[in-house]
Amino acid sequence: MPWPPCTQHGEIEALQIDESRFGIWQQVISIFESQKQYDSMLVYSEKALQLFPEQQLAYVMNGNALLLNKNYTDAISSFNFATAIGSDDKMLMSDIYSALATCYHASNNNLFSDSCFRKALIYSPNNKTVLNNFSYYLALRNENLTEAKSMIEKAIQLAVAAHKGQRDKVGQPYILHPLRLMLRMDSNAERIVAV
Repeated sequence: MPWPPCTQHGEIEALQIDESRFGIWQQVISIFESQKQYDSMLVYSEKALQLFPEQQLAYVMNGNALLLNKNYTDAISSFNFATAIGSDDKMLMSDIYSALATCYHASNNNLFSDSCFRKALIYSPNNKTVLNNFSYYLALRNENLTEAKSMIEKAIQLAVAAHKGQRDKVGQPYILHPLRLMLRMDSNAERIVAV
């Protein structure tokens, strides 16, 4: 495998010396993701899977690389391996199920998408991203809008609390911008999508 000079801190060079340290693989793959080098992210995550087949995060990173490369079928497989390995980290499990839900949604499998979002919320009922994305997909499909509205309201409450005291460039409360966009819409479905 060629070793591109992609990092500033010698992570690639460290892998050339010692491939056995999973933490370095995590750093390299994260750097590729931050640089939007999704093909390299995929190549390195696949190599990490070969070296660390029992490591849950190797499957998560590979699933993310596949998702970002729009290979939803293989991403679903990697994320399912990650869920099978399991973790006591509830937020990680919530994020894995959320990623699975996104893959299923992109594959037009709404039943599985919704099921994975529900599992994500079991692990982390206050996961703002899951609440937002699940309500967004329901609104796009114009389904279960009462549930979607309830989820987005909860996500907004959580976001207001998380951004309390933060200001935008003109000194207004940070949270007001997405709320102003939401209030410009006519229907509940449009408001859910807007926020």
